[in-house]
Parts: sequence; C-alpha cells; structure tokens
Amino acid sequence: MNQLIFSNPCVRCGRERVVKSVKKERVDRSLVVTTITSCPDPECQKRVNRGLAVEKEKREKMASEFLQREKERKEKILIKLREKRESKRILLRN
Repeated sequence: MNQLIFSNPCVRCGRERVVKSVKKERVDRSLVVTTITSCPDPECQKRVNRGLAVEKEKREKMASEFLQREKERKEKILIKLREKRESKRILLRN
C-alpha cells in the first residue's frame, strides 16, 4: 500500500506535529479519514488553541452580524413594498 509522507509543522513554533488520533468513517462510497494532530509542546498547543478559539469567536460574530444585517435589509424591503402597495390602494380609491 502506498503511504503518503507529508510534513505538518506547528503554525506557532515550527516543530513537527504529532498524531493524537485517527478516525475513519464511510460517507456514501468514500472513506473519510480525520487525523487530529497537536504540537509536541503542550504550552505551545495551548496558545495555538487559544488563538484558534479567538478566530472562531470572531468568525461566529461576523456571521451573526451578517445575518442581522440581512434581516434588517429584508425588513426594509418589506416596509417599502407595503408602503408602495398602500399608496396604490389610495390611488385606486380616488
């Protein structure tokens, strides 16, 4: 069986990351392999995890703000449509 050899350095310190766990699962006809790796230096990995948590929080906040803006935009469109419909009704009555 052919084995792929690849490098996976730590994003912070550059040391080669170590494999913590490997999970294999079938999705339809495909085999999906998920490999969890971490830095061999526990303190460095804690800092990486904190940085990733900050990035995740930032992305979630941005997504939430985007959804809020979309909701407000759609509400403005509905208000304009209702005003337009109401003005047409007034014109038709006269």
